[in-house]
Amino acid sequence: MLKIKLSAMSFLLVLCSLLIFGCVEEEQVDWTQTPTFTHEGIQLYGTEGAFGIVRVNGHENEPDFPAGQGRLYDVYFLDRKQDTQENDGKKYKMTAIHQDTKETIKLYEWDIWSNKSGAKFGFDKEGLWEITVTINDAPVTNFVVQAEEFNPEIPNIDRQYDFSYLEDLPNDKLEKYHEFLNNGDTKSLKDFTPEEIVLIHMNLVFEHNTSKLYALTYDGGKLPPFEQFNTEYNQYLSADFIQDYLMFRYYDSISVNLKESTQDLKIVQLEIIFGSNTYGITFALKQENGIWKIDVYHLVEVLKRGHSKE
Repeated sequence: MLKIKLSAMSFLLVLCSLLIFGCVEEEQVDWTQTPTFTHEGIQLYGTEGAFGIVRVNGHENEPDFPAGQGRLYDVYFLDRKQDTQENDGKKYKMTAIHQDTKETIKLYEWDIWSNKSGAKFGFDKEGLWEITVTINDAPVTNFVVQAEEFNPEIPNIDRQYDFSYLEDLPNDKLEKYHEFLNNGDTKSLKDFTPEEIVLIHMNLVFEHNTSKLYALTYDGGKLPPFEQFNTEYNQYLSADFIQDYLMFRYYDSISVNLKESTQDLKIVQLEIIFGSNTYGITFALKQENGIWKIDVYHLVEVLKRGHSKE
C-alpha cells in the first residue's frame, strides 16, 4: 500500500510540475507591441541589431499591418557580426501566433541576398501577433506587432481594368510591341526609347515570356543559347524580377539618369514614392543592332558564384 501511495504521489508531483512549467512558458511572451527602431533613416519593426521589416505599399496613412489585407514589405537582416554575404542563398521564414486565438500561421518564406529580402503577407484578424523569424530553421528573433482594422474609401474602379506596364504606350508603339510578340523580330522595336524597353521588359516578366526576354537581353558575346538562358533565368532571376514587378507596378516615375548614362549606355530609373521615402530600381541598357536591350545576364554569373560558396 505504501508503494502505491508513493507512486501516486510521485505522479501528482510530476503532473503539477508539468502544469507549472507550461504556465511559466506561456507567460514568457510579452504581449505588448515591440517598439520600432530606425536603421539608416528607415523606421523598422523587429529587433534592433538583428532583424527589421518596413511596409512598402498601400495607403500612406493606413496601419502598417492592416488586418485582412496583404501588403509588401522590405526585409533587413542586421547582425553586423556577420559578413554581408554570409546569408546569401539561405532561406528565411516568418511565422506568427495570435495572442487570443493561439492560431499559428506561416507568413512568408524566401531567399536572402546581401542581408536583404522581401515579403508579401497579411494577418486575417486584428490584434497582437508574435512573429518568429528563422534562417534555414535556425532562430533569429521574435517580436510582437499589432494588426489593425482598416477600411479605406473604395474608389469607383472599372472591374474590367487590368494593370499593365504598357498602358501609357501610344497606340503605334503597342502595335509594334504586339508585332514583336508575334514574329519575335526585335526590329519592330527599333524606335523604342530605353524607358519603353524597360516597360516592355517588366510586362514580359509578368507574362513569364522568357523567349522574348531573351531577345531583349544584351548579348555582348556572353549570352548563352536560349535553352541554357531559360534554365538559368528560372533558377536565378525570375523570383526577384517578379518581386520587382509587384513592388513597382504603381510606379510614380521612369526616366534616364543623365549623369550616369553615356551615348552607348543608358541607366533607366523606375521609382515609387511611399510617404516621405522614395524607392527605386535601375536598369542598364546597351544598344545592339540599333535596339536598346537590358544588360542583365551578368547577374546570373554573380549569383552562380554566390551559390558555389555555400
